[in-house]
Amino acid sequence: MTRSNRLCLAAFAAVAACACTAPAPPPTPPPPVAPAPMTAEQSVDWYRKCWGLFNDKNWDAFQNCYAPDATSESVDSGRPPESGRAAIVAGAQALVAPNPDVRGDLQLVIASGNRLVSVALWQGTHTAAMPGPDGKEIPATGKKFSFLMAHTLQLDAGRTAVKADADYVDVGTFLGQLGLSKAPVRKPVETGLAEPVVAIAKNDAAEAQNVAVVQASFEALNKHDLKALGVSYSDSYVLHEIARPADADKKESLMSMGEIFKGFPDVTITPSEVVGAGDYVVAIGSFEGTNKGGLPSMGIKKNGKHVVSRFLNVFRLEGGKVAEEWLFYNSAGFMSQLTAP
Repeated sequence: MTRSNRLCLAAFAAVAACACTAPAPPPTPPPPVAPAPMTAEQSVDWYRKCWGLFNDKNWDAFQNCYAPDATSESVDSGRPPESGRAAIVAGAQALVAPNPDVRGDLQLVIASGNRLVSVALWQGTHTAAMPGPDGKEIPATGKKFSFLMAHTLQLDAGRTAVKADADYVDVGTFLGQLGLSKAPVRKPVETGLAEPVVAIAKNDAAEAQNVAVVQASFEALNKHDLKALGVSYSDSYVLHEIARPADADKKESLMSMGEIFKGFPDVTITPSEVVGAGDYVVAIGSFEGTNKGGLPSMGIKKNGKHVVSRFLNVFRLEGGKVAEEWLFYNSAGFMSQLTAP
């Protein structure tokens, strides 16, 4: 073999060796791992901060409380739900405009998984014109309003933004406190809690039993069985029906339901969601029936109108019975259905 051939073979061997030992391509990086969802306690703290942003009218930061494709509605207000951050913020700004000092101070927060429900003290001063229910402008009254409202929201998977929320504001109470309605309403709430009560679901046997008690009370309602309904109430039971001018005890509440059964003999009260957390149970649902009898306490005579009204209930239980109940719905929407031509 000539020297040149030996050099060629050596060069070929070197190239082959280099090819065999060339580094392998880098491995494909694993997909990013999503952070663990916030704990229930963290989601409650986050929620309180979002209320603070609303109260401060910090709209740039407040918008980030919502997912980009979030939806928001005011139940039975007659307004369509808002979709997307920009629309939600614009809706909040329109709400604030007639009452620049309006704020919500949390009184109760209930957390169960990705669901949060709260009761807030809604208060402010009507100092600018606003559109009325009939579309006509209502001049500023200069009067203060202060009453409880309910708010419910569904969080995203990470519990870092709202996917959908709904508020239950009684417009009848709002208008009555401003002197724009002659119907009797609750007096403005003078003081609220400095710190909200917080109930976080444990998903234990005690909560399951509380949920069962509430579900049994709805079954009694739909059977129009006042006796069975009364069994689910403690003797010290109190009903805070926000659309009514005063609280009701057990006897008064059962009498009121008897009037409803006579006025709406086909009434169906359907909870679409029932959630337990600690001593509290939340029920979200609808009331549907046809008015075939008078409702003296509301000044309503038989008119044959069919009514569908959405509600949110908060129950507090003691010793396996309902000791306290808050009922939220939009009485203005309810009454408009009864009185529509």
